[in-house]
Amino acid sequence: MKPILIGLSLALCAALGLYFLTAQNPTTQYVVDARVNSINALDGVIFAHHEEIPDYMEAMIMPFSVKDKTELDGIEGGDAIRFTLNIDETAADSWISEIKRIPNKELQLPEIQKSPNPESKVKVILPNENIPNASFVNQDNQPISFADFKGKNLLITFIFTRCPLPNLCPRMSKNMKEVAEMATLEDNLQLLSLSFDPLHDTPQVLKEYATKYGADGKKWQFATAPLAEMTAICEQFGVTAIKSPEILIQHTLVSALIDKEGKLIRRWTSNDWKPEKVLEELRLNQ
Repeated sequence: MKPILIGLSLALCAALGLYFLTAQNPTTQYVVDARVNSINALDGVIFAHHEEIPDYMEAMIMPFSVKDKTELDGIEGGDAIRFTLNIDETAADSWISEIKRIPNKELQLPEIQKSPNPESKVKVILPNENIPNASFVNQDNQPISFADFKGKNLLITFIFTRCPLPNLCPRMSKNMKEVAEMATLEDNLQLLSLSFDPLHDTPQVLKEYATKYGADGKKWQFATAPLAEMTAICEQFGVTAIKSPEILIQHTLVSALIDKEGKLIRRWTSNDWKPEKVLEELRLNQ
């Protein structure tokens, strides 16, 4: 009997040890091959065209952050690299580590056929300026426009539903959800998430994405427009969203707060804005 009890005790201890180890280290890791597109060494960000990550992300160019900026030493645009992508859903964070150069022949990447991208002459909207009207189709396949929100404050963010990195589009959507939950009737606030990937983000896809984040379709809507129109809208708000026919090549994060008269109050150009600060900004400008 004693050997059996000892065996069971050891098995239980091993199981508990594995449980606590997993609980303390909730990070999921993927080994990824990619080609460097560009590097922002100051911010510790690398834009890389990565191979498909099975069951996680299609091949595309995405910004990846590093915790240790020295990992970027010796890495240049055009390099073929291999790195570990770390995903911490609990902390809504992602980063890459263990970056190393690899032979070009080891990359299995599709060629990117870039669409013509002449320098934009669209003027970015500034605070206190009116936003031009634009039309969209929402998650219910209904036409909407900026003009529909006149008389209400409006918070806009730009996303695409295929973005899985928790510190990018998912963080923007979680922030929007928090704003929707925290806003009062007096705030008179509507929320609008705009996708710059209309070829993929159909009304049905947007509807499923909205449901995932608990959006009611009234206070918080999701919408998009034909690619040419969506590109112009992105440019007006200072969003960079470059596409090839096959993949999304590169994008930036922008959110904007608009008052009841249709004037821009403030624009955020990163992922570090806080829901409570957005509401504070709104209430200061009521």
